[in-house]
Amino acid sequence: ITLPADGFAARGVVQHPLVRGYLHMAVFVFTGLASGWYSRRIRRKSEELAEREQTIRDIQLSTDNIVANMSSGLIVTDTNGKIVTVNPAARRILDLPENEEFAGRSLEEVADGMHSLVDLLLHGLATGAPRRRREIEIERPGSEAMPIGISISTLRDENGESRGVIALFQDLTEVRRMRERIRWGDKMAAVGELSAAIAHEVRAPLASICGSIQM
Repeated sequence: ITLPADGFAARGVVQHPLVRGYLHMAVFVFTGLASGWYSRRIRRKSEELAEREQTIRDIQLSTDNIVANMSSGLIVTDTNGKIVTVNPAARRILDLPENEEFAGRSLEEVADGMHSLVDLLLHGLATGAPRRRREIEIERPGSEAMPIGISISTLRDENGESRGVIALFQDLTEVRRMRERIRWGDKMAAVGELSAAIAHEVRAPLASICGSIQM
């Protein structure tokens, strides 16, 4: 086939059935290759996304299990004093309802009447300074004052910005009772030592008196 130089003849060649068939075939092949490439890329991205989601779920599950099985109470708040997390141990120590949802509620509402605990957490929010372990007493509704040992830490993000506070605490009721028993034991031991010393001091002159009487 002789290819003319003018455009009309060129269009005529392109419209030739054989040429058009080759062009259509080339377009189909290119479309198929591009579709296959995009399909493989989308499938690969979907697999990577699924793996990342599974990793995140595993990390979250591990974190949730750790928090749920801690023997110490844990309370996490945001910068506005709203509750983020209250673990089961904290519910048990503070005598809070087990099935009630506290996320998003204010600290004053959740720890109603526990002024020493609320004041300590709000002070940590205001200053951003961690508080080492200290002992305080909290007033639980309908119960006697309970001693707890508590530590306050600042919750920070990857940029070092404050995002809230973390309170970790334990019930010290048994520890206080043990201290009282030890203190009572020390007092009794001191009384015993004093009694032994007095008895010794009394026995010495009595022995001399008895000897004189016998003489």
